[in-house]
Amino acid sequence: MPEYSVPIRKSGQVITSVVVAETVNDARLAAQRMGTVLGMPKLVKGRRTGGMTSAERYVFLHQLATMLIAKVQLSRALQILRESHGGRIARAAAGLEAGVASGRSIADLMYEDKRNFPGAVGLLVKAGSSGTGGTAEALKKAAEFERQILGAATKGAKGLYSAGFWVVVATISIFACPLWLTPYLQESQLFQLTDQPIQWEWLDMLSYGLGAITLIMMLVGMFLFFLVGVGQRLFPQASDAIVMRLPFMKDIVFTRDNFVSLYRFSLMVKAGVSLEEAISTTYNDTRKGALKDDLGRALHNVKVGEPWAKGFRTVHPTDKAALSMATDKEALGGILEQVADQNRAIYIRRLEIVQPVMAMIGGISMVLVYAITGLYSIVPFSELFGKLMGDASGF
Repeated sequence: MPEYSVPIRKSGQVITSVVVAETVNDARLAAQRMGTVLGMPKLVKGRRTGGMTSAERYVFLHQLATMLIAKVQLSRALQILRESHGGRIARAAAGLEAGVASGRSIADLMYEDKRNFPGAVGLLVKAGSSGTGGTAEALKKAAEFERQILGAATKGAKGLYSAGFWVVVATISIFACPLWLTPYLQESQLFQLTDQPIQWEWLDMLSYGLGAITLIMMLVGMFLFFLVGVGQRLFPQASDAIVMRLPFMKDIVFTRDNFVSLYRFSLMVKAGVSLEEAISTTYNDTRKGALKDDLGRALHNVKVGEPWAKGFRTVHPTDKAALSMATDKEALGGILEQVADQNRAIYIRRLEIVQPVMAMIGGISMVLVYAITGLYSIVPFSELFGKLMGDASGF
């Protein structure tokens, strides 16, 4: 959102405060909560700052939820967050404070603020605000989502990038030794001093073998990255169809989306929304791919009077059977929430497995780099020294 500089008098001092707001009027309302406004807000041009980090977002959501549970007024809670924190947390609180002051819902404001509440975080708050416990419970759920899922995803991503870096470095380094270093050494004047050429073919063959292994690992990693990272944007149906045939990868890709969609679905059902409307709304808010196709089939089944979960492919068969047997909205809402929580747990467990595996792959690749380059710095010169000593003993 835009940022405005506003001159205000606070505690007897005149200061210029920067507030985040949609309009000039919203900025003025937000500034009035800080002190006496002395002039019109001015738009700050060219000022671009990033949104909150995952850790900052967790602190923001958790502290705001705690204050709302304690019956602190929403505007007062946002003011406390703004005054007690600096940087990105204060700017996010100021933006929400201005929106709330203008009469807007905090759930809608968070959902629209993609910079500070990206992806599913804002969606969870918006969906949960109409459920049991209201906004406070929705914020608590979003904070837990941030801590568990996004925290695990961040650690998994770091391990993946580290492993990928070392696999690429290992592949390049290992192939460079026999393809470039061996000819370079053999053609150098130092290695021309012997009567017969010096060979270390066994080391070159070892390098080719290890290089082939790291090359295969690199190509597999690039394929999976393209399949998930690029494929889900360019050709989501084809990408998801392939991923569904990869058991471990399927759990990582689908369980997070399933958790967000099914949790939102459960809240709407518990709130009394009709099954058809709940499925339709969830369908519209889900990315293109296998899960959206499942929801499309479920919507069709509801309209023709068949069990709505009959066509689901992205959930476990036991979960599909439980969803199909629910007889009333209360039971269905509870089952949906249980299935959503189960998907969240599976996603976290899979990431907890991926992290040490990626660390091991990265460590092995790093050891291979040092081992092969170390051997090439020892073996050729050892062979040269032995050959020179043999030639010298022949005189």
